[in-house]
Amino acid sequence: MKETRSPLLRYGVAILSVALALLLTLRFSPLKNDSPFPLFFAAVMLSTWYGGLGPGLLATFCSVLGADYFILHPAYSLIVGLADLLRLGAFVLVALLTSSLMAARQRAEEALRQAHDELEIKVRERTAELSDVVALLEQQIAERRQAEEKLRESERRFRLAVEGVKDYAIFLLDPQGRVVSWNAGAERLKGYRAVEIIGLHFSRCFPPEDIERGKPEHELQVAMTAGRVEDEGWRVRKDGSRFWANVVITAVRDEAGQLQGFLKVTRDITHHKRVEEALRMSEAKFRGLLELAPDAIVGVGSGGRIVLVNAQTENMFGYSRAELLGQPVEMLLPERFRGAHEEHRAGYYSEPRTRPMGAGLDLVGRQKDGSEFPVEISLSPLKTEEGILVTSIIRDITDRKKAEQQRAQLIYEQAARAEAEAAQRRLSFLAEASNTLAASLDYETTLTNLARLVVPYLADWCTVDIVEEDGLIRLLAVAHMDPAKVEWAQERRRRYPLDPNAPHGAPHILRTGQSEFFPEIDDALLVAVAQDEEQLNILREMGLKSYMGVPLVARGRTLGVISFVTSDSSRHYPPAHLVLAEDLARRAALAVDNALLYRSAQEASRMKDEFLATVSHELRTPLNA
Repeated sequence: MKETRSPLLRYGVAILSVALALLLTLRFSPLKNDSPFPLFFAAVMLSTWYGGLGPGLLATFCSVLGADYFILHPAYSLIVGLADLLRLGAFVLVALLTSSLMAARQRAEEALRQAHDELEIKVRERTAELSDVVALLEQQIAERRQAEEKLRESERRFRLAVEGVKDYAIFLLDPQGRVVSWNAGAERLKGYRAVEIIGLHFSRCFPPEDIERGKPEHELQVAMTAGRVEDEGWRVRKDGSRFWANVVITAVRDEAGQLQGFLKVTRDITHHKRVEEALRMSEAKFRGLLELAPDAIVGVGSGGRIVLVNAQTENMFGYSRAELLGQPVEMLLPERFRGAHEEHRAGYYSEPRTRPMGAGLDLVGRQKDGSEFPVEISLSPLKTEEGILVTSIIRDITDRKKAEQQRAQLIYEQAARAEAEAAQRRLSFLAEASNTLAASLDYETTLTNLARLVVPYLADWCTVDIVEEDGLIRLLAVAHMDPAKVEWAQERRRRYPLDPNAPHGAPHILRTGQSEFFPEIDDALLVAVAQDEEQLNILREMGLKSYMGVPLVARGRTLGVISFVTSDSSRHYPPAHLVLAEDLARRAALAVDNALLYRSAQEASRMKDEFLATVSHELRTPLNA
């Protein structure tokens, strides 16, 4: 009886039963978060039955503490989410109600026993006093009836509590496995009403294949031997539909240890099963994609250690998966970069952001054998319950770097070859120009031929202006591929003669003796040189693109100006072309100066001959006279 049990024993049984329930839940329940409380219910009931309300309350408190710390997420923490808090509250409510009901029942039973014992004592002591005995018996009978009524009320409240649980199917079986009680949760979950199922064997809710294997009988046998059994599997409703269930069967024994039946608690976890299956499929798909990825993929936790690698990572760096997992990510870098990388990593984790491939600087990876190779890395942070997980996609760009170097070398060689060819063309052009300049001592013919040589190699338009002895500027030559445009340009010059004070063009060059260079002819320049609106429209229609004007300077005297203009070809002069134009102008100026010197020499010779002829005539005339 309870009075003979010491408090240490009663409360010790409460703690041990909760510890046993916790160990069994951790050992045999793969989905602890889905149904962690059935065994704790049993522990609370056992503690209350054995020790009374106090041990029952202690078992309830220890169950809540153990489930929160070891089972509910996050494990090994007393932090409780809202959903788990509601579940704990429901458990505490049911456990307290169960404990109070069982304690009340025990008190009633104890009172009944005490009354019975006292009655027997008083009957023996007062056999002589019949009237007093009758009165005492009536009193004891009343007390017994009151105790029985309390017991029935306690049982009724317990039954209401069990029947009120909707999320669990809770029912009792007799020792042969026949249903003897059926709560509302069982009716909702399995579709049978109590009148339809009570008295039938509980195997009715098993699939045919499990019945053929004798699974229902096996579960009862295990529960009878071990005290309880927990299982997950398919169960069948009344309408034939199936659901995935978590089942706990606990053997119920009396004080003498005789089997009275079984308590079965069933929960529908089909949704969790589907979620788990979908998660497994998703993980399998992710793993497959991860392993098939052409790039190395490395997952790094907030502590900077590697938590995930794929096969390409092993191939790229030469380490096995076991050698990489759990190691600092800096092991994949050359030693000279590791210290700085730790600082950069800490800064990145403080402000994580996605960095696409190619957005960073040139990076270097280090293989297991110490060899280094260029890599390109993209970073993608992901917030998890354990902290920030950074997924690094690493691409070996050794081949690309080699290709870029080869391409750069090819571009350099092509540029050098193009430059050499351009230089050769310039030399050929200058040689041909020199031949043209040396072909005649008539500088007007020479400059006209030179202007024609310039088009189209160096310009679309070429003009040569010469300073006359009286200081006037005369258009000596105009060259264009279209002869009609040459005549049109000469007509425009006659209509719009050059303004000696013009801010640009031949007059400006003749005044300053300096070249003019406009790689891009904009509208502002056209407005500056146009003499009126009509000329401005003409210049705009010509589609002029680029302009160079260089002086013809010889022995410190500016002899004229050669102008180069592009239009139809849409070319734009680079600075190198100005150097070429100035070289050509120096040669042309030298040829013009030589021609002028030759012309002066010829004129002097002619005048000398005329003078000698006159003198000779004058000398002969007197003699003849």
